[in-house]
Amino acid sequence: MAFDIGGTFVKAVLLTTNGTPLKGSEREFPARSGEAKNVVLAHFYDMIRELADTVTEEADQFSGIGYAFPGPFDYETGVSYMQGIGKFDAIYGVNMKEAIQAFITADAQLVKRFSNDFLIVFENDARIFGLGAAAVYKSLGVNKLIALTLGTGLGSAFINQGQIVTKGGQGIPLEGYLYHVPYEDSIFDDYFSRRGILRIFARLGLEAERLDVKGISELAEAGDPIAVQVFSDFGEALGRALLLFVEQFQPDAIVIGGQISKSMPLFKPALALALNLPMDMLIQTDTMTCTMKGIWNLIIAKQNLA
Repeated sequence: MAFDIGGTFVKAVLLTTNGTPLKGSEREFPARSGEAKNVVLAHFYDMIRELADTVTEEADQFSGIGYAFPGPFDYETGVSYMQGIGKFDAIYGVNMKEAIQAFITADAQLVKRFSNDFLIVFENDARIFGLGAAAVYKSLGVNKLIALTLGTGLGSAFINQGQIVTKGGQGIPLEGYLYHVPYEDSIFDDYFSRRGILRIFARLGLEAERLDVKGISELAEAGDPIAVQVFSDFGEALGRALLLFVEQFQPDAIVIGGQISKSMPLFKPALALALNLPMDMLIQTDTMTCTMKGIWNLIIAKQNLA
């Protein structure tokens, strides 16, 4: 079972033993991230039950559940530390791994659907995307990559030979997270996200209240010079900000996903010019598929270590 947890929606799918999504099992649930603790926990249980019910053959057992989860979160123990960011405040300090395991084992019918040694694993959503991207692009000779998810915020992961690199140094920030790295008068997250694009739009003297990123993108695609400049400035700034990390880590590619990746053709030329380095810059607009593939790889890796 694979779950991609967002603040608004949860996307879920069953994965077969070779990591491919089981046809007909795809689900999208409301996240209910602003509700009370007991409601959130019950919802996580209900999502597992509904996903399990998509398989009618009871002999088929589930070997694991993987969650791509936003942070702050202790991914090893399964404890959420999100607070004051508008989502999942009610489960602050809750051990989600223990809560989910308790729900499953207390349900006499549901627990039969799981193998005796089933795993529950959590990982940062951007890291999971990076693991999936590594699997997708391995056949192209991409063994070392920086994965970015550009959307409401900035997610990042440094991947080498299919492994998440978390130790700082050699061009890798601590834990592989770029969002909190200082940049100009703030941090990366404020500049290389939805807020960053709207900031550039406002700096150029225009109001973005009614447009948002999609609207600005549509204007740019139609040839509006100000909108074109927004994305050019965004790409150039992103390239300059990444340059030191790229020079030191020396990835085979940068893979960009998230909602803003759909606008990458508009900022890729400026990004490439600012970096001016021999590597691929790949757009992965199907973030969902990449994420689910990453969850499968994570479960397999954990099972091999168990």
